[in-house]
Amino acid sequence: MDRLHEWSFKPKKLELEEDFYFDYGAEEITDYQDPSELLAALKQKEEEVILAAQLGNALLLENRQLKEQSEKLHEQFTDNLEELEQGRHELRLKLEGCQSQWESQVGDLERDVRELSAQVERLTQALSKAEGDKGRLQLEHSEQTHRLREELKTVSLTQRSSF
Repeated sequence: MDRLHEWSFKPKKLELEEDFYFDYGAEEITDYQDPSELLAALKQKEEEVILAAQLGNALLLENRQLKEQSEKLHEQFTDNLEELEQGRHELRLKLEGCQSQWESQVGDLERDVRELSAQVERLTQALSKAEGDKGRLQLEHSEQTHRLREELKTVSLTQRSSF
């Protein structure tokens, strides 16, 4: 912004001295034979100087307007940049919050997996024991059934022979 101030132009007041019109060399004045031609040439020079001054003032005005427009654009840019930085900061905080929540949920899920794995292991062992007990009980039952049949057979034979 300081550079813009360095480039600014200050309008200078054009002060014409009386001898402005009479500061010509002798050969320039002698080119005009008639004083009315000299007067017309001087008036044309005066018009050209006035036109140049008006053009200079117009350029200064345009430069001032461009400078103001540049300052407004710079302010808008600064405001937009500040909003973007604020939004970026808010998004970073939101991301950190989401990451923290995600890490917490992952930790909870990992703990649940460990607990469920331990529970599956206990249930698997209980199921193996129950299947082992079932097999043993079936074997005992089968043996007992066989023994009872043998006893029944023996009792039955004994009863037949007693009759």
